[in-house]
Amino acid sequence: MKRWIIGCLSIMLILSGCSIRMTTEERLSLYGDNSIQIMEGEEGIQMEQLVSNQVPQFTVNWEDYSLETVGSLFLGLSKEETEQKLQEYYEYLFQEQNLTKEQAEEIGATINLSRGDAYISVTPYSGMRFRAFSEAERYGNMFYSACCLYRPNENIIDSMYTLHYRHLSSAFSTEELESGSKDRAKAVCNPIAAALGFSEEEMKIYTMDAQSMNRIQEITGLASLDTKIDENGNIIGELKPWTTEQGVYLLLYKKAINGKIVESVTAENILFLVYHPEKGVILAEAQGGKIGSTIINESMQTVISAKEAVAEARICFLQLNQGNVTIRSAKLKYMLPMGNLNYSEKQMIIEPCWDVEYEYMKNGIKLIDHILIHGVTGMEATGEIQF
Repeated sequence: MKRWIIGCLSIMLILSGCSIRMTTEERLSLYGDNSIQIMEGEEGIQMEQLVSNQVPQFTVNWEDYSLETVGSLFLGLSKEETEQKLQEYYEYLFQEQNLTKEQAEEIGATINLSRGDAYISVTPYSGMRFRAFSEAERYGNMFYSACCLYRPNENIIDSMYTLHYRHLSSAFSTEELESGSKDRAKAVCNPIAAALGFSEEEMKIYTMDAQSMNRIQEITGLASLDTKIDENGNIIGELKPWTTEQGVYLLLYKKAINGKIVESVTAENILFLVYHPEKGVILAEAQGGKIGSTIINESMQTVISAKEAVAEARICFLQLNQGNVTIRSAKLKYMLPMGNLNYSEKQMIIEPCWDVEYEYMKNGIKLIDHILIHGVTGMEATGEIQF
């Protein structure tokens, strides 16, 4: 009913020629029961206090992942070896698809490089994928299907564009593996992340141990490393469980600009690295390209406060009939909406936003997620709020 009233009032304002941008206080006043309020220093909510409400918005260049860089990081290739493999791959594209190198570059064709069982794929604008061996994909299946723990009847596998990555904290632990330390994993993975343009700030590391992966397997029936499958992905014989020695660390890194994180609710701005204590990095995946080092334009924007962002988030929850939500924090970050990508000019506009983190219960599991509130307009900018 309240959502209908808000919609009607907005239409009336449009017809009258007035601006439809309402302040947070005005929007809150439409909820006559005072069920939500703007409160200074709310107990339990960590709100970032700004020195100034003037925050820069950036236009920066867009860079694809360097084949020389990824070839060196993941395949141990020298510059000359990378160039040789690229030449061989372009010859393959011409023979199989009648594409010249220039045509392949123009249409943004995926480039595949391999060394032994390891391979890496790089697609302009879309990102990169690395697997040390083909079965390493099964680790990806585990964290992409972690949603089955709280949506057991759906039995789906997420992608980087649908996975709400903060839910992973409910699927995996932060305990140490007996076979190797988290410190060693970070020592190996942090330089890789930096070379790919990701920040160590807010890096998360989760333990994908046998217990947690078998819990997911019980619901999904997805294959472990020891399970045999045919060329079509069908399981042959018995579905075997994950074993202790197959445990790995899952490390998540984010992009950043000007010392601030570039945030997203799903995983399109996340780098996933899966580290095995004995085999090293066995899986890597990142969507999109790198935020370039060249700032083309910088303009100051007037942003709302953290308390206003929290109130706007509460309005969104109430409109979705979600009252049992506990807001944890509000931090100023940046976002990169898809509409802010200029592919022809290879540029992107990065805007300030508030990252409002919250928790709620689903099927007896406490989940952590977040909503993005546009720093200037105060409007919800997440695209999809999932409960």
